[in-house]
Amino acid sequence: MSEKQNLKLNLSAMKIRSRCVLTIALLMLGFTLKAQDISVHGTVTNSATGEELIGASVIAKSTKTAVATDLDGKYSLSVKPGTVLDISYVGYQTNSV
Repeated sequence: MSEKQNLKLNLSAMKIRSRCVLTIALLMLGFTLKAQDISVHGTVTNSATGEELIGASVIAKSTKTAVATDLDGKYSLSVKPGTVLDISYVGYQTNSV
């Protein structure tokens, strides 16, 4: 194999390695950005009676991600820090927290 062909192969291998490193770096950046979400959890209750509200909607305003409370009025949601949550239930006024 001539020196010129050897140089071409080395350059080709370097390009492939560079692309692999760049791809891995971009994937890691994506995981890092996703890791900035926080888990918010709580219980939705009637403020007058303290009774848990089953099936209340908890909606993240910025992303429109929503969950419903479980049989104990509990919810858990992954959001960015500072996200406002709208909590609504049939027959009750919607609250933002």
